[in-house]
Amino acid sequence: MDHYCERVFVAKRASVIKPDMKEGSRVLLPASFLSEILRMNVPHPYYFSLQPYGQKKESNVFAAVKEFTSEEGCVVLPDWMMQHMKVKEGSSIKIRTCALPHGDLIVLTPHETDFTKLTDTISVLQQHVQNHYPVLFKPSTILVHHAGHDFLIDVNDIKDGKGNSMNAITTVHNVGYTTELKVSLERPLDMPPSPEDSVNSPVASNVIGSPSGIPSNTTFQYAPPTLTEDESKEAEAKERFQAFSGTGKTLSDSAPAAPKAAEVIPDAEELRRIREKRLKALSKR
Repeated sequence: MDHYCERVFVAKRASVIKPDMKEGSRVLLPASFLSEILRMNVPHPYYFSLQPYGQKKESNVFAAVKEFTSEEGCVVLPDWMMQHMKVKEGSSIKIRTCALPHGDLIVLTPHETDFTKLTDTISVLQQHVQNHYPVLFKPSTILVHHAGHDFLIDVNDIKDGKGNSMNAITTVHNVGYTTELKVSLERPLDMPPSPEDSVNSPVASNVIGSPSGIPSNTTFQYAPPTLTEDESKEAEAKERFQAFSGTGKTLSDSAPAAPKAAEVIPDAEELRRIREKRLKALSKR
């Protein structure tokens, strides 16, 4: 028989109460809820499904717990999680304990190309999953803070070992270390689509949480960006234009033939003298 606890809490924003919860999939819950969980013998580790109170559709938001130290009747949520549920501070959130399976593959889409240009993108992912994301769910947009910059990454899909899609998974084993999880990175959102089509396709796969370690200096290959129509016409015009034509010469080529001397045309005075010389020559004969 499944044992679970369910209660309604008032949402509080973590950025106001606990800024170190800026990223991650953990929440703060009151100590009274822990007492109820223990009384109901809910299996450890504890995971939770969350949804705005009164919402009829099934929840697609899941979390772990950071501490049972929040104010009575309140749940403290990371800002990104509140944005995902489209709730404000003071909204009522229904929280229920649940069990989560392990996954085999996560498909991620970075919002920025700069994320794939980090020294070791996969190691950065591994570090942040281990430290901040014991739970991943889809669709969602997680935040990875690295080197003073906030990177947003979409979780597009989660699959088990048979290739079946899953709503949510835990990334940790019961003993506390990160489970082996394959990562497929798709084309960043700020990168133009490939010339073949505009569909995002996986461009790199690696593994996080592997006991043997993570390959470093991963190179991600992307198709070149598509030229717009105006850029194509400009490139074509440049190919057609030739500023100079003719055969080039080098210093080792044969010297060109010397130019012909310009023809000299005598003026009127010179013509007169020439005629006089000719007449004198005729008179002597």
